[in-house]
Amino acid sequence: MGLVHGDDFITLADDEGQDFFESCLKKRYQYKMRGRIGPRSTDSRECRVLNRYIRWPEGRDPEYEADPRHAQVILRDLGIEGGKEVTSPIVKRDLHNDGELKGKDCTTFRSLTMRGSYLGQDRYDLQHAIKELATEMKTPTNEGMVSLKRLGRYLNGKPRVVQELKGQRKPAVVEHRCLSDRMPRSIDLRVDVHSDWAGDKRTRKSTLCVVVRHGPNVIKTQVNAMKGISLSSGEAEYGAIVKGACQGLGIQSMAADWGVHVNVKVCSDSSAAIGISNRLGLGATRHLSVRHLWVQHKVKD
Repeated sequence: MGLVHGDDFITLADDEGQDFFESCLKKRYQYKMRGRIGPRSTDSRECRVLNRYIRWPEGRDPEYEADPRHAQVILRDLGIEGGKEVTSPIVKRDLHNDGELKGKDCTTFRSLTMRGSYLGQDRYDLQHAIKELATEMKTPTNEGMVSLKRLGRYLNGKPRVVQELKGQRKPAVVEHRCLSDRMPRSIDLRVDVHSDWAGDKRTRKSTLCVVVRHGPNVIKTQVNAMKGISLSSGEAEYGAIVKGACQGLGIQSMAADWGVHVNVKVCSDSSAAIGISNRLGLGATRHLSVRHLWVQHKVKD
């Protein structure tokens, strides 16, 4: 398996596969090999890929860390390095402090918000706060700058986050009882979804959150504002189920290309949203968009 980003190549393979890939590069390109990371004592212990750090300490599980320089730049440009620390990156919005930023402050807000967005790709503890800041990119406000500084104070206390990827047993390839063909190995994927119904005090739009896990390891997270206004918490939670099902089925399709069968389980704590998913048709929720009801057929199948 290979990943290409511009002139950077990252591969996942055994020694034979790595040697084959390297031999192909030698035929046409001049390149620099940064190392092979693995559990053996002869393998490299750390590699930097697109300014992210991938480590495999000897005798431990692999680790992944976002580029720590983004947090340093945010703190430096806000002028709060070494200042007060807080335990959460977001607070409730003050609707009475929505005056527009002017001049340099406006440029600083936009620049640091996008830097935080880049950092949030690898740090899911920041994604909700960054999403809220991004809604003010067009017209930054004083309250937006307050929220940005709140994020900075959170980074003061947690400038770096290292994600440890726990080792798990490799799924077995089993013989089918009736067919001569061997069944592909199968893994279980859990998709947790949640929604903050009408959480945006200004627009009353809802925010949905999706967390995809394989065993104890988080492999994908997503935080988005819903496009329309949900009329009930059940409708908002059902929208989160739809988004989570899309993510899970997308990963299932990608894994099938690698010969891996994925069982997707979407989990929600909303009984109303689960009820909508388990039945067929609109029922009393006729205002729901028909394009969201495909989940009902997936649940039935």
